[in-house]
Amino acid sequence: MKRSKRFYVISEKCVGCGACKTICKVHAISKGNPYTINENKCTGCGLCVTRCWRDVITVKQRAAD
Repeated sequence: MKRSKRFYVISEKCVGCGACKTICKVHAISKGNPYTINENKCTGCGLCVTRCWRDVITVKQRAAD
């Protein structure tokens, strides 16, 4: 699978509800406090952002390879 130029990160304001984890199709999100997104697995689809009701997931750009 081709990596996107963007990926997402979850801020410390995450309450650990798990909504983002359940929608991630590539299983890039891990449970924790806060939950974390594996940059290498993240495809940049943005589904997690649409599911997060706390609005704590933000987009980042990958450094040039």
